[in-house]
Amino acid sequence: MSAKWPEKARTPGADEIVGKVLEDRYRVVRTIGIGSMGVVYEVEHLKIGRRLALKRLHPQFADDPVVVGRFHTEARAAGAIGHKNIVEATDMGVLPDGSPFVVFELLEGRDVGSEMRDSGMLPVARAVDIAVQCCRALLAAHEKGIVHRDLKPDNIFLVRDPERPDFVKILDFGISKVLEAARAIGRSPTTGEGVAVGTPYYMSPEQMRGYADVDQRADVWALGVVLFEMLTGDLPFDAPNLNQLALKVIEAPVPDLRSIRPTIPDGLDAVIGRALEKDRAKRFQSMSELLDALLPYHRPPVEEVTSRALRLADVAQAAVERESGRKSSSRGLPSGEKFLGPVPQLEESSDEVPVSNDLAMRMVEYDARGPVAVAQLSAPQAGEASRSRAMRAPSPDEVSIGAPPIRAREAPPAAKVGLAVWLLAIVLGVGVAIGVYFALR
Repeated sequence: MSAKWPEKARTPGADEIVGKVLEDRYRVVRTIGIGSMGVVYEVEHLKIGRRLALKRLHPQFADDPVVVGRFHTEARAAGAIGHKNIVEATDMGVLPDGSPFVVFELLEGRDVGSEMRDSGMLPVARAVDIAVQCCRALLAAHEKGIVHRDLKPDNIFLVRDPERPDFVKILDFGISKVLEAARAIGRSPTTGEGVAVGTPYYMSPEQMRGYADVDQRADVWALGVVLFEMLTGDLPFDAPNLNQLALKVIEAPVPDLRSIRPTIPDGLDAVIGRALEKDRAKRFQSMSELLDALLPYHRPPVEEVTSRALRLADVAQAAVERESGRKSSSRGLPSGEKFLGPVPQLEESSDEVPVSNDLAMRMVEYDARGPVAVAQLSAPQAGEASRSRAMRAPSPDEVSIGAPPIRAREAPPAAKVGLAVWLLAIVLGVGVAIGVYFALR
């Protein structure tokens, strides 16, 4: 049975509906947080037993088309993007008292704003890692024609994950702008000329001026502000009132980051400076450009490197066991990883191009979309490899083990080869993890 709701004119207390069932499927477990516009609850889906977060507007805003429209925009944007670093929306609707609601995945952790309020400035490696994940999430949003327009530390959530510390989830697309719809009608669907939308400290100069043609470069600016704040513990622009703040954002130069924190890597201050260019034509023109500029300073967490090394070891062991025709006893391949064929052994007299029998492990490679684990056979000399039949290049997020089709002889005992490959992968993985650990200190 659904909850019995109070009259529409009265706003229910935060805990008034705890324990009740909403929409015949969501049992309210507890109140997570209360804001000026609404309340967030932890709920349990009664049919599947999943814990979720239900966000609802206060009933007094149910008749405000602008507020309701932005509330629905948040759910649609999160659902349309479908990126691992953006919070997932699973349901939306209207409760009996008229207040709209949206259901999201339930996250455990804390936001970057809370982290900085407790810790001040963050370590460089940690700040860059958070920014890189934000870049990838916002790049996915921009590719769908969606600009966030309100990126700030409180909207960057760090999920607790033992295998991936500081796993980012971007929240609150409530004032996001859908560019394709805007272009179709020649203006913004949610704002017009002269209307500034966003959180002032993180708003770009064009947002402060109230321009209607705000695009992805506003998100580049906002992420630049967030990265500056994570590295220094201070905002690049601050003022006692909105008018003075707007004037600083539009006209004042960006503070010298190196004078505040002299130990930052060479060139990183220039990257942030370009993200904070007043003239958006001089700014990074896309999140992809900003991501490319940040990657040279990115060091993945030790836990992630170790985890990927162990998974790659599983892939190597499975390859050897596949060669011998036995079913793999490894922990299994991550989603999206696959084999392209068995590992062959060459005869001494073969007139084909000789290929090394050892697996060459390239532990972790990075491209604009993230880490790609690759394990493949390598030719001992580039000249000989060029004469061989081409191996298919691995696609992102795919583990490829392949070789040219060549004449094979009997493989050595699989147990010995499997043990050797397993030990090699473990040694390499531990070595990489130790190297990254000391690099981050």
